[in-house]
Amino acid sequence: MQIGLVDWTGGYLTGECYGDDVSVLGSSLGKKQTWKLRVTTEQGKQSVVAVIGHEGQHLLVEADGTVHCGQPVTDKQSQFLLEVHPSGAWTLQQLESKKFLESDGEDVFCVSLGLTAHHLWMPQLAEHAHVVLFNPSSQLYARTDPELNRVWVDAPVPYLEECSFLLRFRKGTCHLETSNQKFVSRAEKLAKMPSTETAFHLNLKPGCLVFLTDMEGHVLYPQGRRGLLCLGDHPVENEEWFVIKRCPQWVSLKTRTNRYVSIISGPNEEFVLRFTNRSFLVLRGRYGYVGSSTCQEMLQCNLLEPDPVEILPCKHGIYHLQSRGKSFWSLTPERTFSPWGKFALNFYLEIQGNNLLAIIAPNGYYLRGDREGCLVADGEEVTRDCLWEF
Repeated sequence: MQIGLVDWTGGYLTGECYGDDVSVLGSSLGKKQTWKLRVTTEQGKQSVVAVIGHEGQHLLVEADGTVHCGQPVTDKQSQFLLEVHPSGAWTLQQLESKKFLESDGEDVFCVSLGLTAHHLWMPQLAEHAHVVLFNPSSQLYARTDPELNRVWVDAPVPYLEECSFLLRFRKGTCHLETSNQKFVSRAEKLAKMPSTETAFHLNLKPGCLVFLTDMEGHVLYPQGRRGLLCLGDHPVENEEWFVIKRCPQWVSLKTRTNRYVSIISGPNEEFVLRFTNRSFLVLRGRYGYVGSSTCQEMLQCNLLEPDPVEILPCKHGIYHLQSRGKSFWSLTPERTFSPWGKFALNFYLEIQGNNLLAIIAPNGYYLRGDREGCLVADGEEVTRDCLWEF
């Protein structure tokens, strides 16, 4: 599970790219602020975890309480006892010394045995924002009902597009956007725009287990025979918990004769790939999400917030890429992309792995994320910068 950890001042736990320093000087959730949480053992409601940075270095505590990144000499040096508090905040207690991880608003250290507000860390999920919500209590997935403007927890398999959601984090709260661009709200019906009525606290524990509460502490969980997702105060048997999973990439395979593949297939078939549960993609590359920025005219590849692009399937495996404003992606002479094109261009999508794809632009080159933040079409072969999580 990938997370960011926010301290009492609002700063993110940050592992520096050069050296082994650790601070809380990060102001947003970027690569240096993303940590992998590895659970080693469970101790009742607590977990023993290792916290690993973006370069594979562990968060380590020395005998004098200093904190840095590196490879542990002993397992206990990198192990923390994680406790989830009723507020949703976490504490990380170094297993050997029993001292708590804390910050002074700049530096990070581990010297205190007594618990104070300076030892509380608010977790923020750093997984891909396009997800499905699985309820372990009912063994069912959440599903948007566009006709009734509600969300039910009644889908045994998340093959429908209505089972997908976007997680949008703003000012420490989470807004849950549905596949039809509406938002789960405190009222039972969906809201058209994000607001205080759609803002929830995301309470997180290891294993991508979450539950959502509003500002007054009411819990969002499935209720009634049909499993209507709404606020309440008395969930039973852990029915408020959801597992956040990556949105699955269901596809249908269609031959050139316009017939769909069955369990009987020949050795020389050619197939056209078509997504069956996606009308849009959320692309995340090496440097962040792909999308429009108010500061730049061209499409960027280093955004912190997801910006969905609609995909319009055409013949022979071709897709047109359309911004939410209904304009098309257009290619400039500099091989960059503008989101304001009037005419549709042809793109090809190549599946490269689990939730990974490469995109061939109209000029025949692969889309590549540039280190400076611009999306360009100049990749001659599929490299790390040409792969996109979706």
